[in-house]
Amino acid sequence: MNTIYLVVPYSPESIVSHRARRLTKDLVGDYRLRWFFKSKRGWRRWIEIALEIHNSRPKLIYAFKPDKWAFFAFLLGRMIGAKRMLDTGDVRVALARARGAGFSACWTEHLFEVGMGRWADAITVRGTEHRRYLESHGYRNVFVIPDGVDPSHSRYRCDPALRRKIVGDREVVTVGVMGTANWSRKRQMCYGWELVEVLALLKDLPLFGIMIGDGSGLSHLKRRADASGVRERIAFVGRIPYEDVPRYVSLMDIALSTQTNDLVGQVRTTGKLPEYLACARYILASRVGEAKFVLPEEMLVPYYGAKRDDTYPERLARRIRLLVQHRERLKRGRFGPDLVSELFDYQVLSRKVRRIVERVLVG
Repeated sequence: MNTIYLVVPYSPESIVSHRARRLTKDLVGDYRLRWFFKSKRGWRRWIEIALEIHNSRPKLIYAFKPDKWAFFAFLLGRMIGAKRMLDTGDVRVALARARGAGFSACWTEHLFEVGMGRWADAITVRGTEHRRYLESHGYRNVFVIPDGVDPSHSRYRCDPALRRKIVGDREVVTVGVMGTANWSRKRQMCYGWELVEVLALLKDLPLFGIMIGDGSGLSHLKRRADASGVRERIAFVGRIPYEDVPRYVSLMDIALSTQTNDLVGQVRTTGKLPEYLACARYILASRVGEAKFVLPEEMLVPYYGAKRDDTYPERLARRIRLLVQHRERLKRGRFGPDLVSELFDYQVLSRKVRRIVERVLVG
């Protein structure tokens, strides 16, 4: 039985680790899977990787991020003749620059990203634009494997008790965001900034905001909500277990998915989009990245520029006002579960990954 060594430089509980397990589920039984996850064992972990790869002699090394751990595993893999696959969801150099990283950090990201990309026998990416970007730079064997959804998350119905706990007994339309709210000093924004601004613009409407996720930006969002007079109209839920995602997403009548209109945003699917679709939410997304390929025009909102677009909340507000006035239109999100079963179901994606793995091993 051939061995596949999977390098996931995150904690075992992370979203990326969940993605890695789900994408490789169809390989279980026919291949021996050996896992590497990030730990705090420092230099000892380097020795363990070297020994594991030397002793197990994997036929394939599949890395789920271009970083120092994966680079080391790829280097060892080349030495023993193992095939190599890379899964990546961002153009790492562009992301580092957007976050304000210095020259050395950007150069390091470039080294890992380009070096591993050139060494890889196949690359799996989250979005169509990312594949096009890589192919335009000479990369071959690039496959789109978007962020997926567990089948059990589809067609989930709202939990009335949870809605009363979070929203109360208010007769309102709920508008929500899910994501890690890490504050960008360079861009002066994080996930959820548009939610606060929209609520501030629509104080005359019966709206209630839901922010799912943690991060350094929450304090900024709360201060802005206080200053705008909408703090009592937003529930900051915090981080939730993955298995509870459909329960909380189903609290949203309108789900927001916003990406900046630059290379960083254009190459992404974002994990929240399939989750929103699975729960049949009405989505308002920036016309950027994979959203523009899968959502109907009425759910797409123009976003301008690579930084904070202060005119974007105004365009969102106009769409939301129309939906509140014509609430029957919220039912148009019901197409989502069928789209998920076709494009984002992890069972479907896992079979695709198996075919790619078999192609790489044969080649």
